[in-house]
Amino acid sequence: MLPSRRIVTMGGDVFRDEYSVGFDGTDSRIIVSTDSSINNIWAGGGTIAGWIKPSSDGENNYGRIVQKASGTSPSDGWYLVVSSEGSGATDFRFRQRWGSGVFYGVETTSREITLDQWNHVAITFDQDSDSNNAIMYINGVSVAVSEIDDQSGGTADNDSSRQLIIGNNGSFNRTFAGNMSELVLYNTILTASQIATIYNGREPYNHIEGVASGNVAAWWRFGDGVLDHRVANGIIADQTNATKGSNIVDGDFDTDTTGDWSTSDSTLSHVSGAMRIVATSTSGNKGVYYNSLVTTGNTYHVKFRAKSDSSVAFTSVGNNNDISRAILNPTLTTSFQGYEFYTTTDAGAVFRLYVAARTVDDYLDIDDITIQKINGNLGRLTSMDDFEGDTP
Repeated sequence: MLPSRRIVTMGGDVFRDEYSVGFDGTDSRIIVSTDSSINNIWAGGGTIAGWIKPSSDGENNYGRIVQKASGTSPSDGWYLVVSSEGSGATDFRFRQRWGSGVFYGVETTSREITLDQWNHVAITFDQDSDSNNAIMYINGVSVAVSEIDDQSGGTADNDSSRQLIIGNNGSFNRTFAGNMSELVLYNTILTASQIATIYNGREPYNHIEGVASGNVAAWWRFGDGVLDHRVANGIIADQTNATKGSNIVDGDFDTDTTGDWSTSDSTLSHVSGAMRIVATSTSGNKGVYYNSLVTTGNTYHVKFRAKSDSSVAFTSVGNNNDISRAILNPTLTTSFQGYEFYTTTDAGAVFRLYVAARTVDDYLDIDDITIQKINGNLGRLTSMDDFEGDTP
């Protein structure tokens, strides 16, 4: 392990790889908000590459590296896994469904992935070419593969309706055990020379300045990326579009825009250029909400200033927001303080602010609130700890 790997980029800046993500082999996963850029990555030829450090072949002996599929066989789509653990190593396996009961699959002929060590893995494949067989690479070098399924006829499944999941399957029973870093998807087949280049002698590699920068469909850095959020159950941003959208709410309250919000077990008023929420009960969801503001499955950056008259705790934002709970519950004071976090809406299009009132008439003042959607193929970490300083 090198705690800080860095090289100089084309622009002269120092490019670092200081973090990775650890999967527990039980229920960890990263769910990616998928857009069309990573649908059907193998159509016309694609490449997936990344760094993995498995401690075993994972849950039920088929720990997922990444998949875009449903079921375990899979029932549709494709997966990349480690499997067949033995003598301190595992196989590297790829499988894709081609209609009912028809699959194409390959795995390394020998166990090429060493346990408890960092391995650079890559695969190239073109599902539209009968003559193109998948090629697998370990640490920048192609390795022998054996067919486990000989697809004969049919059409490769369209995976556009499936979420991309890193480190698990959709049933959450094929969890990867170990660490991952620097996963990248290309919408073209990289040559053997290009694979060696992105392996880069085990040094960090900047894919969006690299040999096929125009073909990078998605790239997650697992803690080192722009907008990666370093908390338990945080986020990893797609570095091809690690940006935030425009503010979707008028929240400076310089004028009275409180009419845009609705109340729940509370009253609402415009006081001294802020939105004041006053609890009318000590039970229930005491707060405000904004209908039709956010979209299910998207992640948002929320930033605001707040104060309270009685150290009221600000407790939750949005619906089913596993990302935000770990970092909320700050104790507010009678002076405005700044707060910010990332949160994901898992149900409905309602954005909510709640107050944990201790007594009726406890108030919470909110000002300068901004809500911005995170763009690109954002990964949401679930049942995972903070980023780890274990890198290739």
